[in-house]
Amino acid sequence: MKASAKTKEQGVLEHIGLYSLTLRQVLDHAFFDGRDNACNNVIKSLKQKGLIVDRHELHGRVTYYQLSEEGALRAALTTAAAAPILSRLHQHLAILWFCFMDTVPRALVTKPDLKQFFPESASSLNAPHCLEQNGDGEFCLYRVRVVKKVQPANLLKDLRAYIRKALSTPDTRAALLDGHYGFAILSENRERLSEFEQLVHENNLHLADISPSQQYVIPFCFGYAPSTETIGIALNEFRKRKTNA
Repeated sequence: MKASAKTKEQGVLEHIGLYSLTLRQVLDHAFFDGRDNACNNVIKSLKQKGLIVDRHELHGRVTYYQLSEEGALRAALTTAAAAPILSRLHQHLAILWFCFMDTVPRALVTKPDLKQFFPESASSLNAPHCLEQNGDGEFCLYRVRVVKKVQPANLLKDLRAYIRKALSTPDTRAALLDGHYGFAILSENRERLSEFEQLVHENNLHLADISPSQQYVIPFCFGYAPSTETIGIALNEFRKRKTNA
């Protein structure tokens, strides 16, 4: 096997270790310039070596891939990375989609890497965080909330609490006021996302009145992310967009 192929296989293992799962379409997009089914040989090789396993709990006959125990060790993780993720499958799937299948590329940030951004606060930041960057060196780190069934009033209450917490510690406060720290709301329901966005603006959650002379804009992102029930539909829509592009 060529060295480049070995490197790609290792990259795929580390990718699955970070996101807890992956899909064929994500691998095509992330590792093979979006070429359909280009990941087939890598998946076949990793399965033959016993480094990944396929799972079938998603609707629409969609297969996802997870590390085996041997694959977890090969990715420099503990065997816990190979444990079933059914109870957190919706969240992992939503974050994977948000990072790779949305219009803007992002990356999930590990807990140790959070310390690079927030040396004081990282240990208390237990929610997932995703990094969004552009070519000009600008970035925003988003605290991610995956929403399935939540009352708008409860979400509003939670968001206020997130903002208060961020403002209470110097490092997250500085990032928030500089526009480098914000909040991402992910949902499979696009209509609900519009409602949540309107709710945030109507209640001025996106504005931080720190001083009478200056008003700061808090970054918010409202992203579509399919659930375990709607992933098949979402992938079909993604294929159609690619075909028509």
